[in-house]
Amino acid sequence: MVILVITILVIIVALIPIFEFINLKKNKIEAVSSETNFKEPIKSLLVKKNYKSSAILEIEFIFEWLAKLVIFVVACVGLTYIIVMLLGPKYEATSTLFVEVKSNENKTAVSDILVASSKVASNIAEIVKKGEVVDEVIKSSTIKTYTRKQLTSNLRANTIRDTQLIEISVQNTDASEAQRLANIFAYTTIKKYKDLLDEMNGGSYAEVKVIQQAELPTETTFPSVKQAIILSAILGTIIGIGALLIIDLEKKAKSTRSWNN
Repeated sequence: MVILVITILVIIVALIPIFEFINLKKNKIEAVSSETNFKEPIKSLLVKKNYKSSAILEIEFIFEWLAKLVIFVVACVGLTYIIVMLLGPKYEATSTLFVEVKSNENKTAVSDILVASSKVASNIAEIVKKGEVVDEVIKSSTIKTYTRKQLTSNLRANTIRDTQLIEISVQNTDASEAQRLANIFAYTTIKKYKDLLDEMNGGSYAEVKVIQQAELPTETTFPSVKQAIILSAILGTIIGIGALLIIDLEKKAKSTRSWNN
């Protein structure tokens, strides 16, 4: 989200000088036009001059100001959308594991089993990204080739607080690939670390199973096109108003200085 906001701000800031340049060009053309009109005979000037009331001038100014703001915001949203598409949206798929520690002794309290299961779940979440699991997933990927860094940078393994559940999430530019990798990570984790979990609980064993396979994601997680458009519209409006006010104040200041001179 932070990266998305920074990207949008960069786009907006980059557009401000362009709009200021266009505004300056327009002002120069108007200045040249007014000078030409000033050289005409006074009689002709009075005939051609279309005097307007202050109310009409104010309405025209407001509409012109709003038109500039709308164009600025539309440009921000359009450029943001293009950049989001170029970045390549990512899909996220999540599989869920359930960890249960069963004691060989019947006297073991249920609360102790739950605590032990929660601890084992935390340990699994920490070691999912370790070499053996990642390497096994790489070997199983025949369609696409990955490095450890590519997989681990797009992999999350977290426990749900005070539960025996582990969520394994994988991000990928391909929705079906994200789903496949999330499921492979889940089953590979169970296969590779079951013996290790037995030893960690000394005299007890841990049963780890997939209670929810990863589903095919239908919406992107990052960057979210919807979020990007909304953010760019909001930030574009706020910064656009500020920029137009500053440009307008500069224009009035220049007009005042030139009039005094």
